[in-house]
Amino acid sequence: MQPGSWNDGAYGYLTVSRDHPDTTQYVHVTTRPTTGDQVRIRDNGYRVEGVTDLRTGERLHFDQRDGTLTVRGITDWDPYDTVFKVRTAPHREGGYPAGSVRASEPALTDGDFTTYTDNKGVLPARYTLDLGRVRPVDSLGVQQREWSPTYNRETFGRKEDSARIKDYTVSVSDDGSTWREVRAGVLESARGIRFIDLPDGLRARYLTLDVSTTWSAETVPAFYRQLRIDEIQVGHGHPTGHG
Repeated sequence: MQPGSWNDGAYGYLTVSRDHPDTTQYVHVTTRPTTGDQVRIRDNGYRVEGVTDLRTGERLHFDQRDGTLTVRGITDWDPYDTVFKVRTAPHREGGYPAGSVRASEPALTDGDFTTYTDNKGVLPARYTLDLGRVRPVDSLGVQQREWSPTYNRETFGRKEDSARIKDYTVSVSDDGSTWREVRAGVLESARGIRFIDLPDGLRARYLTLDVSTTWSAETVPAFYRQLRIDEIQVGHGHPTGHG
């Protein structure tokens, strides 16, 4: 699931169980929402089967639809770190599994977060994915290497030194020869998986992610134009449920 900024000013991060990494994740809410009794989190295609308060064991109500998990009825907020234990199905249902997508850089889709691609300072950089045949796609989930500081360094009088994607475009093709651009934008500089949502009803066999710039400043040579990506996930459809 996706850490970072959530709804109504909520903020937090995710951890994964060492004993049950395929079925148990923990949502840490370090800043509670300014209003309301719920948090909404991008589910990354995991079908949720149950949510409980880690400290009290209380079962919490949740809804899951359109790619978002909403945990409702939260009344006992910890002042520092409210933690929810989220039980999921063992496999992502809203995305193509690791190994089923071929990539121009094999490490992008091998399902192994210990391997990664390195652009070696060369921009623009292009990464191509092949689904094997024309299939539905609705998002890309980009997991970048956690090796550089994140935003916003300029607030503290420092030059921006996040070695993460800034300006990008996504193009698709059915045959690998004729391409059309379907999305362009700026990816936020933040830790954890970041999502690029694609147009509704999109179908394609090939996708390219073209990166033209990163966030780091020229005056920070250790990170300037450097880009390391652990994994790119291709999403399709959204699991639903409630409890």
